[in-house]
Amino acid sequence: MFAKVSSIRRIAAILALAVSALVVTACGSSNTSSKPSAKAGFPAASESIASYAKRFEAAVATAGCAHLQTFDAKFFASSRCAANLPFVHGAKVTGSASYGGTAGVIDVTSRHDPKGATVIVEVNSHGKWAIIQGVGTGHPTVGTTPKNPNGFLSDLNGTLTALRHRDCPAFIKYAITATNSPSACTQPFASGTARALTADPAAVPTSLGGNKDVQFYALMLKGYSGHPQPTYLQWDVGTTPPGPGVTYPYATDPPNTLGVTG
Repeated sequence: MFAKVSSIRRIAAILALAVSALVVTACGSSNTSSKPSAKAGFPAASESIASYAKRFEAAVATAGCAHLQTFDAKFFASSRCAANLPFVHGAKVTGSASYGGTAGVIDVTSRHDPKGATVIVEVNSHGKWAIIQGVGTGHPTVGTTPKNPNGFLSDLNGTLTALRHRDCPAFIKYAITATNSPSACTQPFASGTARALTADPAAVPTSLGGNKDVQFYALMLKGYSGHPQPTYLQWDVGTTPPGPGVTYPYATDPPNTLGVTG
């Protein structure tokens, strides 16, 4: 579950933004409030991040797949739960923070990650927190701020522009992909995410905040042919040596109406 940060390939370089319309304002502050505070039109959490973190700690204390699946059916699905158990068993929560009311992190320590790991969570279309991934950071992230947030923004904007214009070399450069081959672009470029971005070229991402290891952004789109409803997309940009990079996809394919993956 908790992949070491050093093992995640970073493909994006910190370069000038490709499209000026995609410039966003950085927000590096950390919101540790336990009260959900989703922005208007964004999914609202049905419980505080602190409450969810407490339930996560209680769930992993049992180390039983059946119980973990009731906590997060997708992340602890039967096909992957057994492999994840050694990484999550006995994890202790050391802190949690929510950003924009729709994204958050849970810092933990465990036998596998004694120096610290971070669980990244987002609110799904049903208002429930859902685990996206876990990363072995080796340190706490809650309450930290990035020294220079421009790298996060550059990689996000580069990825969005590449999706809009079906620019595969740019997508491989700015997004974290499994391969440098053009095959990495096939699914993303055919996705509902790409269609929605192309149909709404003026849409600008909103920063939800974050910390020095991960920043969260949201994007409201008008929709596209076959999916005319307003679409809410959420992205997280994580630190992967030697700098930030965008992990794709954290937007639904095809997009849910006012929903996120999770």
